[in-house]
Amino acid sequence: STCTVQTVFSDGELSSGAYGNGAIVVVDGNGFAYPPNEPTKRVDTATSLDGGNTWTYMLIGSGGNKGMTFANGSFVTIEHNGGASALWSDDGLNWTRSDLNIPDWDNGTHLFFAWSGCVGYGDGTWIMSGWMVDWKGSDKDGYPVMRMSKDNGRTWSGSGMNYDYCFSTIAYGNGVFVAVPATYYTGVAQGTLYVSTDGGYNWNL
Repeated sequence: STCTVQTVFSDGELSSGAYGNGAIVVVDGNGFAYPPNEPTKRVDTATSLDGGNTWTYMLIGSGGNKGMTFANGSFVTIEHNGGASALWSDDGLNWTRSDLNIPDWDNGTHLFFAWSGCVGYGDGTWIMSGWMVDWKGSDKDGYPVMRMSKDNGRTWSGSGMNYDYCFSTIAYGNGVFVAVPATYYTGVAQGTLYVSTDGGYNWNL
């Protein structure tokens, strides 16, 4: 087999991608990506239905996206900044925004900051993790946020979750969620893992 290297975005940051339902979906993480040879068309998402030969470009969020994941028939990603929202799609082309229902979000004072934002899925449960900061503050002067969805990313809640953590990766297997903390924000030593055995409600080292 052969591997072909291609430029999907120009002036952007390819932050994550996923494959499902015959579609490859990749997202830009900084909110300032452009299709090759189209320097004035701002986009944050590219979808290919033919194995990466051609791409459809879209602006689905307000400032870049993180943690693109496909599971249980749906793509889910979270906005990098400018909005406290998740975005979901079944086909990678038509996207719907869903509110993360973060209590302190008040239309301008705070910023949902997802440099380390991630999304994981397991056993009917989606879990997202990110970082909340003040618009005018340092990116470290914030706090972690976690949310859970039981309906494929359509609605989100933190109800029943024991604590908020900022993770960079969440994975699931054999009945257990495993997560890697975002060391830049949390100060947790590299190589540390958190584990949840109750569906993401409680996490332990």
